[in-house]
Amino acid sequence: MGGLLALGAYTSSEGIKSRRSQRDLKTAKALGYTCYQMYASSRTGLSAEIVHGLRKKHLPRKRKGLRTKRGIPDKEDFLIPTSVDKTEKDADFYVKKKSEFYLLRPETVETLYILNKLTGDPIYREWGWEIFQSIEKYCKTEIAYGQYSDVTNVNAGPKDSMESFFLGETLKYLYLLFDPDSPVDFMEKHVFNTE
Repeated sequence: MGGLLALGAYTSSEGIKSRRSQRDLKTAKALGYTCYQMYASSRTGLSAEIVHGLRKKHLPRKRKGLRTKRGIPDKEDFLIPTSVDKTEKDADFYVKKKSEFYLLRPETVETLYILNKLTGDPIYREWGWEIFQSIEKYCKTEIAYGQYSDVTNVNAGPKDSMESFFLGETLKYLYLLFDPDSPVDFMEKHVFNTE
């Protein structure tokens, strides 16, 4: 989703400098960062298939009056998160049992690739490299790569299962992310397909 928002911002008929495009690009960057944190915050550096956000005691509280000043009724006031401790017990992200597996999905590295190409910011390449190193360390098998059964357990080991999107998308975006001199021009010349 982050990559799509970034592409939308850069191809908007209003131009990249428009208020909407700047909002969408800021949101795309925030989504990219959040997706990266889902990887970086796990013991293995791999993201679980399902990651949950704020715990019940950290649910946002309603902030009254802010939108009323802008002419929007109070009933539509938005929610502001309260502070969240960074201890493992109270982390921003947590994984429930039966959702701690990693399927080698491409969406995060696709977003990092697109954000890197559009903004030129090398941080997206660094985050992609960290994800790639974790895939190499925890998902590589003797002959290929395998899904990881539990991202919270560094000793779980890869499964004997690899979806085709791993080769067709995940590794494609990682390869392109690490090739700064690539002639690929997805804005003007090339169209990516999936698997």
